[in-house]
Amino acid sequence: MKRNFIACLLVMTFFIFPQQTVFADITTPVTETQSLSALGDETAKLLTEQYNVDSVQYALIKDGQIILSGGAGWQDKEKQTPVATNTLYGIGSISKIFTTVAVMQLVDAGLVQLDKPVTTYIPEFTMADERYKNITVRMLLNHSSGLMGSSLNNAFLYDDNDTINHDTFLQTLKQQRLKADPGAYSVYCNDGFTLAEILVEKVSGLTFSNYLRQKITFPLRLNNTLTPQDELPVERMAKYYQTTVVPQDTVNIIGTGGIYSTAEDLCHFAQIFMAKPYTINTILTTQSAQLTSKPSYNQILWPDGNDDNLSYGLGWDRTKGQNFLPYAIALIGKGGDTLLSHGYLTVLPEHNMAVAVLSSGGNSVYAQMFAEKLLLTALVQSGELPSDALNSDKEKALLARVQQLTVEPESAITAPLSVMPEEMMQYSGYYGNFGGVMRVDITHDGQLLITIPNRSDYSESYVYNRDGIFTDSTGLVSIKFTQEENGKTYLQLEGPSFLYGLGIGQSSQYNGQKLEAQPVAEAVQRIWQERNGKSYYVVNEKYSSQLYAQPFYTISLIDELSGYVGSSLIENASKTKSVLQIPGVYGRDLKELTFITKNGVEYLNDGNNLFISEDSFSYLSDDTIVTIANDGYAQWYHLDESISNRTITVNAPENSTFVIYDADGNCLFNRYVAKTNTTILPEKGYIVFVGDAKTVFTITLS
Repeated sequence: MKRNFIACLLVMTFFIFPQQTVFADITTPVTETQSLSALGDETAKLLTEQYNVDSVQYALIKDGQIILSGGAGWQDKEKQTPVATNTLYGIGSISKIFTTVAVMQLVDAGLVQLDKPVTTYIPEFTMADERYKNITVRMLLNHSSGLMGSSLNNAFLYDDNDTINHDTFLQTLKQQRLKADPGAYSVYCNDGFTLAEILVEKVSGLTFSNYLRQKITFPLRLNNTLTPQDELPVERMAKYYQTTVVPQDTVNIIGTGGIYSTAEDLCHFAQIFMAKPYTINTILTTQSAQLTSKPSYNQILWPDGNDDNLSYGLGWDRTKGQNFLPYAIALIGKGGDTLLSHGYLTVLPEHNMAVAVLSSGGNSVYAQMFAEKLLLTALVQSGELPSDALNSDKEKALLARVQQLTVEPESAITAPLSVMPEEMMQYSGYYGNFGGVMRVDITHDGQLLITIPNRSDYSESYVYNRDGIFTDSTGLVSIKFTQEENGKTYLQLEGPSFLYGLGIGQSSQYNGQKLEAQPVAEAVQRIWQERNGKSYYVVNEKYSSQLYAQPFYTISLIDELSGYVGSSLIENASKTKSVLQIPGVYGRDLKELTFITKNGVEYLNDGNNLFISEDSFSYLSDDTIVTIANDGYAQWYHLDESISNRTITVNAPENSTFVIYDADGNCLFNRYVAKTNTTILPEKGYIVFVGDAKTVFTITLS
């Protein structure tokens, strides 16, 4: 099955669709006597051995001193170079906290006001939606701007610090609409921080990298915190691996997710937000530092029970922490994920403590749980928390249930626990989120089944419990439905997740919004039906783009849900309209599609990237000569049996690539990554040639 083109998740990793809790191996309880050093070493080793993490680095700071620092895995596998304290990692969305500090410095200086419109500071900022004028600076930082989400064209490159995304960002926004009124609700939004980066540049007169260097990293002596625009120490950069080593991960939306750093540097940076900072220079007023750490998200449209695992401050993902709430300990945290690097920064301001965890491979949830495990252990061993903080009654009860299910599988819940009210039937139907559409079927006898259209391998079962709640077979994961004041109906999933050796987390999110079928004119429906199942292939990503690993956008219609392409509403024969209004993370990164025809070829614009219809592809043959046209668009071709299993050699300039896929859209070869011009062609599939305008590719098949 061909994969859709997806945006990188610069946020804590969440599943797109509800997932059953997995009960495999459960973590061994941490003991009071286990040293912090041993715990760090053991957990880091666990990540590299059992969690598909190539390398990990961590540090803990308390009262201005690094009291723990370590790592596991190889900074460079080929050279057998171990991770060191000065190994640099991409920190992904933890970069947003640096952007927040930069904005708040300008606030402290009286140059910016949080509740002034963004247009006050960026007059060139316009959109195809008059509501953009109401977006304030604060809304950029607390994810309530109403922007679609992530404009990532040419943002994720391999070893390439091209600023094209930054340079064209305002032009990209000019063609977009908002998905909600500014300030209506908070939903994770990368574009808000790219706008904030530009705001810092406009007000300060410095490039963002120069601003960070002069105003933040140099005063704090963060010598290992850099951006793609700095001279990077290649020999100290963490290597990233897929099947083999890949070129340096370069994220060119710096204020959103493009900074490199180390765990120790991040811990020193975190002192800005502590009650007793211990910083060399005060770079932010206490008032501004505290303001960023307070809940700032719009709580009018927000699921109940969600305030501890997602509670946006200014820049921060969390301003509360479920493991620390019982002890009235304040926590702030921020995760970061790129396609290759991951991390988490957790700060306990009143205890003058912070932990940073960074990794190549894995995801930021692992880093978050690792960090909290270290902090809890440190507080218990110092006598600041009771011993049961490591193994709470709630955790013990959850573990007991897990063990019961292991010993007594028959104790799984398969039948409704009470009679389901008839009105629950109204919640059957289709629910959309940023990942697509799921179907919910509720039967009169209290069974609930979740499936995903066009995926026969996916289903989840729940049974009615009580008070409008359905539970899974463990009794630990629940679903309920909420009708909000905005007239929308939401599916809310709540439950724990267990990660062996790391701990137990809790999530409560609106995972989907109910979609009602909409009438479509017969002529319009016919045009969309002709596109159904057809794939469109990106043409405006640079040859160094990481997104050629998955460059497809497939049109998906559901017969029973008329009027929609995925979760986007059909507006006319050539456009769709975003209708999702989901707070948190499941309403992020929305797209409105526009189809255009050039020289008889249909293209798809999603407000960010441009895609070409597969109908326009020619077949690659012995006499094919590929020349990139003046528009610079990538050139796509079909591969068929006539040239299968033959060796292809392509002669082209260094600043170009060709990428080969099998018939299912799996990336088999990327010349820019492999650093070779020769490979074997599959039986069927696709090939794309990417380079600057007028680049010529000379092809030899043997």
